Amino acid sequence: MEFSLTQDHQLLSETARKVGEEFGLEYWRALDAKKEFAFDFWQKVCDMGLAGAALPEEYGGSGLGMLEMALIIENLSAGGGGSTVGQLFMNNPIFGGVPISKFGSAQKNGALPAQNSVSEETVPAPIWLRFCVNICVEAKKHPRINF
Repeated sequence: MEFSLTQDHQLLSETARKVGEEFGLEYWRALDAKKEFAFDFWQKVCDMGLAGAALPEEYGGSGLGMLEMALIIENLSAGGGGSTVGQLFMNNPIFGGVPISKFGSAQKNGALPAQNSVSEETVPAPIWLRFCVNICVEAKKHPRINF
């Protein structure tokens, strides 16, 4: 079994790394300090076709798989975004678009527009995060569950 990356994988990794490097550590520190969403970063990710990598082509994606998605996230993160980049993908294309594309009903035709914009009509879109950002979670010990 061959475990080395193909030339396509290497090109995808290089592309994602270059995008990530455009938004260095200072960009992410400034966003964290202002508690702002990474609109410019996410727009560039969408413009480069990286956001919809694991979505089928008929829904505006690239039709690639989770290995390619992992390579994209790893290399985008290396520029300074770290786990924030992974969270953007988890909240948007992975938990949003991929399940709809694989398991959605006929309504998915209207739910998965092309992933090339950060407008509020598209997936992934910052509006999706607005519903997630203010969620508070509290863990309590349950009498029947041992932690």
